Amino acid sequence: MGLCFNTLIILFGGSNDSGEGLSRHDACGGESGSSRCDLTDLRVERPTLLLNEERAKRNIERMMRKAEASGVRFRPHFKTHQSAEVGEWFKQVGVDSITVSSVDMATYFSANGWEDITIAFSVNIRAIERIDELAAKISLGLLAESDEMVEFLNKNLKHRVDLWVDVDVTYRRTGTDSHDTCKVLSLAEKTKHSEVLSFAGVLTHAGAFLRSEVRR
Repeated sequence: MGLCFNTLIILFGGSNDSGEGLSRHDACGGESGSSRCDLTDLRVERPTLLLNEERAKRNIERMMRKAEASGVRFRPHFKTHQSAEVGEWFKQVGVDSITVSSVDMATYFSANGWEDITIAFSVNIRAIERIDELAAKISLGLLAESDEMVEFLNKNLKHRVDLWVDVDVTYRRTGTDSHDTCKVLSLAEKTKHSEVLSFAGVLTHAGAFLRSEVRR
């Protein structure tokens, strides 16, 4: 009897910021060499992530090599898997910085050894105390798109963070208009004399491609 999935990871409840309820199964029934498994006995009741560990690791390594060849830093987004175990696969190829989409996720991965995390989502001002606690422990990156947010962070943070100016490149969700270079430069300038904000650069998300038609 062979294994057709090297790893089966079940993330209960879909979003698993805290890591609670995470379980791992290393096998499922199937003939050796088969590309499919009979999953009927698993009684899956909630959103579940099935991963082929070998294939996933191969993809991670390929992306790392591609980033290196392009002369850019590979900072993968962990919002899809939200798993400390999968995170270790990235560490194995040399990844040391990540992106997440919430304070909860940042807290979870910080507790699992990640020390360079960017929260690529508008700052949750109601969680500013937790954000500041994280900033005291790790290298933390935050986004800002307005004068008001920069001023809020300056007034309410005690520990230094990296500040990315969020720039909208046609997605129309968040961010400063990409054509308003004066606004982008103004936000960057406001960090120059700040004791808690270090200008890290601009951050964009080309999300418009998600609405693009697939052409075959």
